[in-house]
Amino acid sequence: MQRLTEVAPGVLVATAEYATTSTTVITTADGGCLVIDPAVTVADLSAQAPGHDLALFADLVALPGGATHIPWDGPSAQVIVHDGHAPGHAAVFLPDSGVLVAGDMLSDIEIPLLDTAARDPLGDYRAGLRRLVEVPGVRWLVPGHGHVTGAAGFRRRAGADTGYLDRLAAGQQFTDPRAAAGWQRDWHDQQLRKVARSS
Repeated sequence: MQRLTEVAPGVLVATAEYATTSTTVITTADGGCLVIDPAVTVADLSAQAPGHDLALFADLVALPGGATHIPWDGPSAQVIVHDGHAPGHAAVFLPDSGVLVAGDMLSDIEIPLLDTAARDPLGDYRAGLRRLVEVPGVRWLVPGHGHVTGAAGFRRRAGADTGYLDRLAAGQQFTDPRAAAGWQRDWHDQQLRKVARSS
């Protein structure tokens, strides 16, 4: 994993080599922190925290149903839940710093990955994307996979994803520079078949 880079005051991001996965850490003045998407492999987790307590690994507390904010003592962290990528998928927005941690959406290296098991994967993804695009005051975007970008990059990625969804809805085969990897081309074909069956 790369070193943590501060993208906004108190908001640090590291990108793992595996799947270009982003981990976001929001710090507080008293030494507390909120970790979002804590990497994938053990090596990623221990690269900067040797001697960590494995008993704490995956010690998670679910948010209360219908929660709109993460209940903690740090900066306001709004939860934006939708079914775009998967049922109950969520993004976190930090209004004080304008950072949107988008989960597995708005990537510069992946096409939109729909939940093909859903009844309306295209509609769900459009609704989720719309919820993220409508967040006011986004200054920094952190995708789950890919690279951090500013407000202009956020708008470009939203436009690219909307264009992809439009072409998918029209049943068009096309080349998207983000779909260079074979598994993404396969996923695109699967999405194309699913959308065609549900129209």
